[in-house]
Formats: sequence, C-alpha cells, structure tokens
Amino acid sequence: MSMSPNISSLLIATSNPGKIEEMRGLLAEHPVVLHGLEDFPGVEEVDETGRTFSDNSELKAIGYALQTGSYTLAD
Repeated sequence: MSMSPNISSLLIATSNPGKIEEMRGLLAEHPVVLHGLEDFPGVEEVDETGRTFSDNSELKAIGYALQTGSYTLAD
C-alpha cells in the first residue's frame, strides 16, 4: 500500500507560462491539475533571501504553499 499523498492539484511557483507548459508536458501522464501564480491573485511575492538556489527554492515552495494552501513546486 502506498503512503504517498493523493495530489490532484499542484502550484508551480512561477508566473512564466513557458515553465508551466514545460511542467504540464513532464507530468502529462499524471492526473494532476497544474496552476501558476497568476491563478492566485493577491499572493505576495516570496523574497529569495537564501544563500543558495536550493535555499531559495525551499523558501518559495513553503511561502507560496502557506499563502495558497496548495502543494507547491518551486525552482
């Protein structure tokens, strides 16, 4: 039995439509609806104050997830 969460919706933490389309292509075989930041009006931009790209990705994923209540993928 799988213990993975059943994710039906995923926020891609970007306003870049090209990145969202790229992710749609990569996840096309999976039953998940992808959203971009434009789908969440009023969301405040998360400051990238980390020391590394990885730190900033984590800050953005957590920051946008907390604001939207959505599972979030950030780069």
